[in-house]
Amino acid sequence: MDDTERENTWAALRIIRETVETLGPPGLLPSREVVLTRDGPEPVHEGQAIAEALLTNMKDFDVMQALYDSEVTVRAEPDGCWDNGFRAQIGDDQNGWQEPIIYAPTWGMLMTRLALHAEQKYPESRFAEQIRLARERHVQARRAVRRSRAAS
Repeated sequence: MDDTERENTWAALRIIRETVETLGPPGLLPSREVVLTRDGPEPVHEGQAIAEALLTNMKDFDVMQALYDSEVTVRAEPDGCWDNGFRAQIGDDQNGWQEPIIYAPTWGMLMTRLALHAEQKYPESRFAEQIRLARERHVQARRAVRRSRAAS
């Protein structure tokens, strides 16, 4: 990775960190200094810490319950053997189970992928509306952070 790529990577990670710190509960993401000391000095270490924080926070948003409340039927289960991860599918026995089957190595990742797929599949659902509102709050929070930085 050359210097420009490295700078761009760190700039992108700073934006993502600011977003997580703005929208997430306090203490969700360890400070950059802690990550650098504990995990290592490379961008990948910062990325891993952010991913872990996001997956932890996703547990607080009960994807399955939100889909159920939006009348989107889902089945999710371990994928065969216990070490194969998890799979999910949208649909029902009466109308059929839709493709694709969504796979992920962890339950948290499966819920993230399922949420994105359901939002695309059912853009008019209450679930998709919840996702859009959360995204809009995120955009507003980022704008507020930028305004406050510009003012100081």
